[in-house]
Amino acid sequence: MAQPYGMNKNEALNKLDLELGASKETILSRTKELADELEVSDNPEDHAKLADIYAATQTLLEDEEHRVSSRRLKKKRMKIGLVSGIALTVVALVAVFSIISINRDNTYSDLREMMKEVSIANYEDIGDILNDLPDNYEDVATFKDQYASIRSNIEVIENNNVFESTSVMRVAYYDLKELNEETDDWDLSYYLGRVDTRVLLLGVQWESSRAYFHLVKNPGEAIGTSLDSALPNAKDPEEDYYVYTLNNRRIIGFININDRTEKFKAYEILSIDEDALRIYAFTTDETYTLYSTSS
Repeated sequence: MAQPYGMNKNEALNKLDLELGASKETILSRTKELADELEVSDNPEDHAKLADIYAATQTLLEDEEHRVSSRRLKKKRMKIGLVSGIALTVVALVAVFSIISINRDNTYSDLREMMKEVSIANYEDIGDILNDLPDNYEDVATFKDQYASIRSNIEVIENNNVFESTSVMRVAYYDLKELNEETDDWDLSYYLGRVDTRVLLLGVQWESSRAYFHLVKNPGEAIGTSLDSALPNAKDPEEDYYVYTLNNRRIIGFININDRTEKFKAYEILSIDEDALRIYAFTTDETYTLYSTSS
């Protein structure tokens, strides 16, 4: 960055794109024109350009003052004008950086609010805001590293097919869950609670000494699942039933194929993690804990 008084006249003219002999009014007008474009920017490189512009203005105003003084015309007035011009420059710089600081503080505050409820609707906006903030501001460098992992895992879940890439999607889910539990800065609960429950259940053998629960992909079909479970339910063994689900497949019930009026809830999934499944059976009013045999 150029320093005040460290720029010669030719450099100053080039910096402001002015011709030799430009008047004070022209210099100040050109300075304002260039400054107006840079004052609203949060880019540190633009801050440096702005400082260079003001340094060039000082150099040319000083040159103008010396030129006029040498002709002994309005010496006192020009000195006052020069001091006023320099004072205005300082004031302008202070104002610019104050505005930038306030805008940056507001942006950071908005970021922290969004981080407290990450969703499919706002995770890309969070990335855009992080890119607008410099790495050395507050905890931005750390947040950017964490966000890279969050975005990558969200996109694995959102861009894959649950029937084809269940395991990969499940790993991404538990990576997000781990980060959510390890830091108070991010809250991913809203997003995690809306991930398709089949990501966590499909293909996993959940068993205990009392019962089992297997949700499997229908063989030979692109989509569709079958439930094989020894958990108690109200099905008549002489009848055939469809499976239906509610609340992101956390409520599981049955409909009689031959009598659609016979419809009932069988199970409610209470919690799922990598090792254990807690599931409530409506028929017996009991909660069962089953364990992944692949753990």
